Parts: sequence; C-alpha cells; structure tokens
Amino acid sequence: MRYGNEESRTIIEKILNHHHDQEKPLFVLLVGESGLGKTSYLLQLLGEFLGPYRHQDLLWIRDCSKDLEKTHTLAVETPSSQKIIPLSNGENYENKGVREISTWLQQSAFSGKKCLLIENLERMSNAAMNAFLKTCEEPLKNRFIFATVSDESAILPTIFSRALVVRFSPLSISQMLDFLQNKTLINNQELIDMVVKMARGRSGLGLTFLKELEKDGDLAEFFVDGFSQFLHRILNI
Repeated sequence: MRYGNEESRTIIEKILNHHHDQEKPLFVLLVGESGLGKTSYLLQLLGEFLGPYRHQDLLWIRDCSKDLEKTHTLAVETPSSQKIIPLSNGENYENKGVREISTWLQQSAFSGKKCLLIENLERMSNAAMNAFLKTCEEPLKNRFIFATVSDESAILPTIFSRALVVRFSPLSISQMLDFLQNKTLINNQELIDMVVKMARGRSGLGLTFLKELEKDGDLAEFFVDGFSQFLHRILNI
C-alpha cells in the first residue's frame, strides 16, 4: 500500500503504463524536500514494472554522501580511484559517471525496456548535467529516466525544460500514522506519535527513525522522555 501524493503517483504510474515505444528516453523529475520517500517509492514501483528483469534492467545511481561524509558529486566520467565506494552496510557500490550511465542505457534490455533512477540529481556538476541532457536526446527506445530532486536551485533550467516534473509533498498526520504503523514492529503508540510529529510529514525520515528505534530498545525507552540523543545519533546535530 502506498500513502499520500496520490495525484503525483497516479501520473507516474500512467507514464509507465502508457508511454511505450517512444523513440527518445522519457525523463521524469520527482521534486520535493529530502526525506519524503521519493527514492523508496520509485525503487518499489520500477521493480514491479520490470518484474523478473529488475536486476538487469534497473540502474540505481545512489547518493553516497552519508557514506563519504561529503557531497557525492556526479561527474561526466568517474575517476578510476573512485570507481568503488564502500558503504556503511558492508556492501561496495560501483560508482558511475554520466558517460557510463549513457553506455548502460544504450545496451540491449532483457525485458525490452530499461529504467534509470538517479538519486538527488542536484549532485551533478553543470558539465555533467549538459552531458546528461545529450543522453536524454539520444534515439533510445523504451528508456525511462527518473531522477529525484531536493534542491531545485541547483538544477539547470534546461534540465527542467526537458523533463516532466512531478512534485511530492509531506504527508498529513493521519497518512503518516497509517504509513508508519504498517511499517514497524513497535507497538508503543506514544513512541510512534512522537516520531510522526518529529518527521513532519516526511515518510522516509520517519521510517529511518523507527528502524533505528527497533534496533535499540534502550534508545526507544529513552526517546519517550526526550529525543535529543536520538537526533544526535541519526542526524549528527
């Protein structure tokens, strides 16, 4: 079940269901503040869209800024020394630049279609954005390009003019309650209510809080009385 932003979600799902056999890549921007769950929603939706071919025909360009402890810039071409990024979960992420992304899109698709998801497009340098625009104009059939954006001011106007823009907004309190109650093993309603208020409609952020509380029972107990320590651990503030 999906919560909130029904109109925006309907637009995206119609795009996937009805825009087939287009001669150029379809480019969609999901715009909204960080923590709204834009990336999680797209990963689930595109995985369902591609079915058994999701691992071959879906490329997720992650934002590894937290793991790097600095902005994870997307360049035209990734230097050889930065090809692999160790993640905090123990995995290694294969870092790709715009040229490598373009090469992947040009390769044949197992399912007949390919989906690209770029997390936080504003990480691209201006040179990378211009190179990326050229990729969007290539005669590539059945290619779907999705990108999330949290900071509109960092995006070139030419990017917006080329893309279909879909906006995401924070969830209402009732939507947040429904969403989080269906995503957590925590039964403490007071604790869930506090997370809802703190997340302020940002479903992705609220889910991150609850997952951390599930892992640490002592922290969950402390959180009911005060959450300054929790904020310091998760947000480094």
